[in-house]
Amino acid sequence: MAGAGAGSKGEGQLPGRHHIRSRVGHDVAVEALREAIRTHEATPAEVMQWARVDRVGAVVRPYLEALQ
Repeated sequence: MAGAGAGSKGEGQLPGRHHIRSRVGHDVAVEALREAIRTHEATPAEVMQWARVDRVGAVVRPYLEALQ
């Protein structure tokens, strides 16, 4: 995720992965979310901020709640 064009932490990529989860698979999207939070690439607040920008906040919120 580092080095992405959106920002130094690759902001916007993680919610985007949930947005295309039908293409990459549910397991891949959830693992990307889990890994980003575990490695401190993104905080849950940052994930929600970008999820709202990508209009997938309602989809991402339950996953974040389950991981906390």
